[in-house]
Amino acid sequence: MRTPPLHPGLYDAVIDAALRRRIDALAPELRADEDHLDKADTPDRLSRLFAEILRAVLEATSDPAQRAHLIAGLRRIILDANQDLLEEGRLEFPVTDTPLARLLEVRARRDGLGDSAATRRPATPLADSALLTNAPGEPALAQELQAELASAQRADLLIAFVKWSGIRLVEEPIQELIARGGRVRVLTTTYTGASDLRALSELARWGAEVRISFDNRRTRLHAKSWIFHRDSGASTAYIGSSNLSSAAMLDGLEWNVRLAALESPSLLEKIAASFEAHWASEEFVSFDPDDAMQVLMVGEALEAARIGGSAPTPLSFFDLRPYGDQQTMLDALASERAHGHNRILVVAP
Repeated sequence: MRTPPLHPGLYDAVIDAALRRRIDALAPELRADEDHLDKADTPDRLSRLFAEILRAVLEATSDPAQRAHLIAGLRRIILDANQDLLEEGRLEFPVTDTPLARLLEVRARRDGLGDSAATRRPATPLADSALLTNAPGEPALAQELQAELASAQRADLLIAFVKWSGIRLVEEPIQELIARGGRVRVLTTTYTGASDLRALSELARWGAEVRISFDNRRTRLHAKSWIFHRDSGASTAYIGSSNLSSAAMLDGLEWNVRLAALESPSLLEKIAASFEAHWASEEFVSFDPDDAMQVLMVGEALEAARIGGSAPTPLSFFDLRPYGDQQTMLDALASERAHGHNRILVVAP
C-alpha cells in the first residue's frame, strides 16, 4: 500500500511506525520538527492512538467468534501486565465474556403498580457529541433540550436573550424538573433589550433561579449554553448560537455543539466551572418577579437598551460594598458622629 506524503504545515500527532515511515520519506527540501511527548500527556495521547487502532480492527472483525477471541486476547495481555493494579482493586477489565450490552437507565420498581415509566431520552446518545443545525430530517434543538431537561437532575442556562416564544417550548420540562426536586439556574442580560420581561418573570415563578446582568453598553455576555447535570455521570452541554427563542430553537440557521461528559469529561468540567464563576459574579443580580421595584428596574433597563439609552442603575437590589479607602472614610465618619460631631465636611476626588 502506497504511503501518502506529509504536506507542509502544523501537526500534533504521536509518531507511530506508520508516521515514522512518512517522516523518513520526506523530500530533501522538507524537514520535520519533533519534540518529546510530555509525561503528563502520555496516557491520554497513547490511549487515543490505541483506540483508533482498536476501532479499525473491530470494524474489520464482523464475525462474533473472532471478536470474542480478540477481546479475550486483549484481556490476557492487559491483566497479565498489570497484576499489581489488579490485586489492589484499581484495575478491572471492562468487557466480560457475555454478549455486549448498554445500560440505558436505572428506575424505580413499584410493588403492585408496575415499574415506573422509562424516561424520555435525547435522540443523540448520552455518550456522544454532535452538531445540531435544525436541518430537515434531524432533531431540532428544542426537541433535544426538552428530552435533556426530562432526564437531568439540574440544568444551568447561560443565555444572552430570553424570549417568551422560547421558554414556552421548554415550559413543561422545566416545571417538571423543578417539581421533582431539581434545580434550574438562568444567567441572562438586558443587553440590546432583546429579552422579554414576561419570559424572565415566568421562569422565576416556575421556580428557576434567575440572575440578570444590566450590561447595556457592551456585550459582556453573548454566550448561549445549556448544561445538564446527571447524578449518573452522563452529563451533557450545548454550546452554540441559539438564544432562547422559538426561531433559534426550531428552524433558524443555527449551529449548536452537543458535548458529552462520558466522551469529554474535562470540557464539561471547564464549562460547569465557568458557569459557577459567572453565577458568583457581582455583575449578575438575583431577580424576584414579586418585587415590584425589581420588575420596574428590569423593565426600564430593557426599554432603555432597546432605544439605545442608559439603563437605570438597580440600586434597590444591588449588594453594594465600599472599597478599602471608602470604608476607612466611612469608619472615620461613624467615629465622629459617635462623639457628637454631626456637621462634617468630606473632601474626596
